[in-house]
Amino acid sequence: MNIPTYRFNHDIDLFIIGDVHYGDNCCNRDLFRKAVNEVAKRHNAYWCSPGDLLNVAIPGGKSNPAKSMSLQDEQDELEKILKPIAHKCLGFVSSNHHHRVSRTIGYELDKNLSKIIGLPYLGALGIFNIVCEKCAYFAAMHHGVSGGKKKGGKVNSLDELEKLVPGANLYLEGHSHFYTTHNSTTIHIDKKRLLRSYQSATCVATASYLNYDNSYAEDKKYEPHPLGCAKITLFAHNPGNSNNKKIEVKLFS
Repeated sequence: MNIPTYRFNHDIDLFIIGDVHYGDNCCNRDLFRKAVNEVAKRHNAYWCSPGDLLNVAIPGGKSNPAKSMSLQDEQDELEKILKPIAHKCLGFVSSNHHHRVSRTIGYELDKNLSKIIGLPYLGALGIFNIVCEKCAYFAAMHHGVSGGKKKGGKVNSLDELEKLVPGANLYLEGHSHFYTTHNSTTIHIDKKRLLRSYQSATCVATASYLNYDNSYAEDKKYEPHPLGCAKITLFAHNPGNSNNKKIEVKLFS
């Protein structure tokens, strides 16, 4: 499978917009639109998604249909909101809420969202390359899997992604609704030159757009977490090996 490459002649801000759950009654839609508007108005702003843009509250699923919009209504509204920034999306991956449709009726929701809105669908595991001038940043993105209630499990999930796809500069996940970021360093063996070097990476789990009050998180005694999305700045002025690359991560809320 080819790895898509996006080239820019400047720094970029990459917004990691995931776990919106747009149809859920607890979705903070104003905050979501704030991120979309920020991407739309800034020339150097782009975005990607680790999934769960929709809530998908269907009969037989875990979400209560009485506390959510219909799937058709939330898909229609999401389309209107994301169409203006579809051309600035670098990719999105499949996710557990979206999987509910394919498991129930065999309808591939993510593939159809890609066609309807015009977003590049990367499958379950997305790998893409962002080149800012001469500085290349390889990113691996997955929705994530259950990491438990504690913070350590959510960090471990990111570390598992790093082991699955060694050598990337960015590891991106959602699912946990827990914003966290950390840096890691691994030893790389150059078998041809018989040398060893150090590979640095930035691991990021983005936040969500679900208010805590009256949500399933409150029902299940999960901790409340900050809302919003991770914003990653990739700098163009440090070409060379990975240790010279400059990455900054903040919460946009």
